[in-house]
Order: sequence, then structure tokens, then C-alpha cells
Amino acid sequence: MIYLTNSTDLLQIKLGAAVTANEVDWVTTFHKHVAGPDQIKEDISNGGYSNGTSDVTIVPGPVESVHVHVEVSELHIYNRDTGSVVVTVKLDRNGTEYILHKDALAAGASLQYTAEGGFSHSG
Repeated sequence: MIYLTNSTDLLQIKLGAAVTANEVDWVTTFHKHVAGPDQIKEDISNGGYSNGTSDVTIVPGPVESVHVHVEVSELHIYNRDTGSVVVTVKLDRNGTEYILHKDALAAGASLQYTAEGGFSHSG
């Protein structure tokens, strides 16, 4: 399970080099746990594209005084480029980066993360 516990925590992806033709797709599912006695959980799904070799935030940290933490349950990355790409999934904790997974994806291949199974690669 990946938890973001501070407002400065970010789950990010980054490519090792510029794509040939098409940016990489990503979709995340995560839960924001709301502070308070009721322990309410907000379920959120988000998606987007890589941005060349720039960091892309795919899950933001919790909002201070509103959320206790953010729990990442799924991440799906699909290489729709015509060439292979190296994708790094990392946790940015207030500017200190921790690599969680790094993988080379051929054109048409995908990388998945689930809370139950961790990271896996297909294609």
C-alpha cells in the first residue's frame, strides 16, 4: 500500500527520455481519508499523460486539516508511444524523492500497481 501522509507528499511519474510520438497514459485510483470521528473515505479516480521528461504529479498529498492521509489503491500506466520508454514511479516527500519502481515499457506495454499485488508489467 502506498500512503501519502503530508500535504507535501506527491506520487509522481517521470520518463527517462522524450517520447517519439505519443505521451504515456496513466490512471490512478486513490482514497482520501477525511479527518474526524466518522472516518469518511472519498474515492477518487484521476488520469492524464506524461509530460516529456518532467515530473508529473499523479496523486496529490492530503489537504491539511481536512484529510488524514491519501491511500493509493491502483495505478495503471500504458505506453501508447511508438517506441519503448523508461517510466519511474516515485514518492516526492517535500522535495526528497524516493523511487518506488522503474521499468522499461515497450510500445503497447503497461505497468500496473495494486495495493494487493504491488507492481507488475504486461506486454
